[in-house]
Amino acid sequence: MFRCAVTGKVSAPGEPAHRVVIERRARTYAADKHHAVESKGWEIVREVLVTAEGLKQLSMRQLAT
Repeated sequence: MFRCAVTGKVSAPGEPAHRVVIERRARTYAADKHHAVESKGWEIVREVLVTAEGLKQLSMRQLAT
């Protein structure tokens, strides 16, 4: 069980948690003995757990903007 970051409600026992990335940052990975080329990518800085209802609310908010 967990508390949804969107709705604030406690989930039901056995209800799956959905992880939503809130913040990320750019990252450069240096070349090493396996990869001759420097790589670029993203790292997760902050993520939250939401229920299916919270995920639906987040999707609706994104569609409205």
